[in-house]
Amino acid sequence: MATAVVMVTVGMVATAVAPVVAQAAVTVVAQAAVTVVAQTAVTVVVLAAVTVVAQAAVTVVVLAAVTVVAQAAVTVVTAEAMVIQPALILVL
Repeated sequence: MATAVVMVTVGMVATAVAPVVAQAAVTVVAQAAVTVVAQTAVTVVVLAAVTVVAQAAVTVVVLAAVTVVAQAAVTVVTAEAMVIQPALILVL
């Protein structure tokens, strides 16, 4: 009887902890991806500013392209996170 109670309790704790663990992992992945994308964007913007000083219109287009790429990268990471989270819950 005591073993059954312990098993049920462990199962309940594992079920409650799984989403928290998955959410923490998703947050870390998202932060890492955003940091890498931001660093790349800054590098591209600086290079564009140095190379194309007189062509302001081209610089604006490059900035817009960097913004779109950053949004796409974050969307992909978020989509993968949604797939990973249920998988972690099932394993735990």
